[in-house]
Amino acid sequence: MMIVAFIEHVTFTDALILLGIVGITVKTVMEGKGWTRSSKLLRDENQDLISRNNTLEQDRSDRIAQEVLLNARIETLEAKVRDLESRDQAAVLAALRAHEVGAEKRADETHRLLGVIAENLSSS
Repeated sequence: MMIVAFIEHVTFTDALILLGIVGITVKTVMEGKGWTRSSKLLRDENQDLISRNNTLEQDRSDRIAQEVLLNARIETLEAKVRDLESRDQAAVLAALRAHEVGAEKRADETHRLLGVIAENLSSS
């Protein structure tokens, strides 16, 4: 009886508003429970994004580890270059010293021969 009395006093506008409220409530409950296609699609997309994010994080970690290894290798190679440069400079300096000693000997011999030539020319 109470329902019949309630229905008799409901206008068309009231019925539309009530129907809208019921529809929104049903839609919200269905999406919350995952019964609609859109909520399933959102969950699938979210899972896909999580998977891609994990892949990117792993790739980033791999690149950071590779960068650390490369930096260590660069430092090692730079140390070797510095060592080779110092050895090379030492070798060049040693060669210059040897050349200087030889040049002094050649100069002394040249002066001696010029003295001999000068004596021969003066005595003749």
